[in-house]
Amino acid sequence: MAAEEDHTESNFIHSYQEASPDGGIDDTEPAQDDVTQRLQRKMARRPSQTDIYKQGIVPENYFEDPIAASRASKLNKEMAQFALADALPARPSQVDLERKGVVPMDYFKDPQKSQERQKMQKEQAQSELSEFLPQRKDKQALVEQKHHTARIRVV
Repeated sequence: MAAEEDHTESNFIHSYQEASPDGGIDDTEPAQDDVTQRLQRKMARRPSQTDIYKQGIVPENYFEDPIAASRASKLNKEMAQFALADALPARPSQVDLERKGVVPMDYFKDPQKSQERQKMQKEQAQSELSEFLPQRKDKQALVEQKHHTARIRVV
């Protein structure tokens, strides 16, 4: 759309140059009105200060005191760098994460293979449980068995 406006403007200027006796641009009313209208259209499309702040383009309070806002932003960045410098040494290593079971074994060597192995282990466990659970005794049978073995020990 901007290219279309530029093209329209160049046509307007070109036709106006032809109309002017010396071939130059006059400071006449129609040219000024056109420029004013274009500027007003562009200003209407311009985002507000609130929108610019919400989008994170400028820091908080930038429009009230840009220098202080810039200093505060720089200070926040430095504080974050110091916090990271303190926290990163305490971060667990890849080996620690694998040993604690946070990630599957060999995850950092070959993540896809590790995930496939984990999926196969899960499917195997589901298969074993689906075979075992139907054969399992119910709660009442276990209670009776416990009482029966307790009586045998007493006698």
